[in-house]
Amino acid sequence: MDAAKNLPRELTSYDVLKFFAVAIMVIDHLGYYFYPEIEMLRAVGRIGFPIWFFLIGFASGREIGWMLPVGAVILTATSFMAGLHIFPLTALVTIMLVRLVLDIVMRTMTRNVALFALAFAVLLALALESGRFVEYGTQGLIFAVFGYMARHRPAIPGMGGGAEAALYTMLAAAGAFVMVQQYVFRFAMPEFLIMASGTLLVCAALYMFRPMVLPGMTARVPGAVRGVIQFCGRHTLAIYVGHLVLFRVAALLWVGPPFTFMTLRLFAP
Repeated sequence: MDAAKNLPRELTSYDVLKFFAVAIMVIDHLGYYFYPEIEMLRAVGRIGFPIWFFLIGFASGREIGWMLPVGAVILTATSFMAGLHIFPLTALVTIMLVRLVLDIVMRTMTRNVALFALAFAVLLALALESGRFVEYGTQGLIFAVFGYMARHRPAIPGMGGGAEAALYTMLAAAGAFVMVQQYVFRFAMPEFLIMASGTLLVCAALYMFRPMVLPGMTARVPGAVRGVIQFCGRHTLAIYVGHLVLFRVAALLWVGPPFTFMTLRLFAP
């Protein structure tokens, strides 16, 4: 929250990217909690996931702070309260784990191209099993690797041309994600096409992402709209935790089964 106070008054590329990710996330969760029969909501919701973990790898710092663990505890407690499964643990736990291990992983992976390819294949092979314990499992780490490669693309020791390595990582990450998501959700063709094409477009935008202040956009966007974009971009953790708590309470009150008060379920079916 203190960091948000020191950000520019103008819109930034981070604000716009995170606003888009928040909007997609809410669409996804509306589908999960209230409209599970509308598979298109879940298909659209898939395309926002790469952004969150890309930004972990793209960031220069790996701080965890106190808000992530507190948010994780709140979401785990409300999962139990709403009769949801405890495992996989919330994506906030995945974020903390990725921040802890990413630099160690990258020092190993980027020694040479062969080792990078082998490590990527191992992360992909572990995606489904690790996803049983923490949300998205090693898919989160794969997109953090993509973010790291995109940030350091001018010169990545052991990887040859940094830009080329980042591009191949983007294509591999997008393809792996689409494959895993289709295996899990079994989307019909229209939903699959939206999920696959949307994921590729988002990943292409991430590959081109640069930190920028956007004075021109700031001048054109109405003040109220600018405020919403900046709020979503600068308070994403609070929005993530807050809207899930509200959705779970609402699902308990108005949806009913499978949301049942304080029914212990350890693992997702």
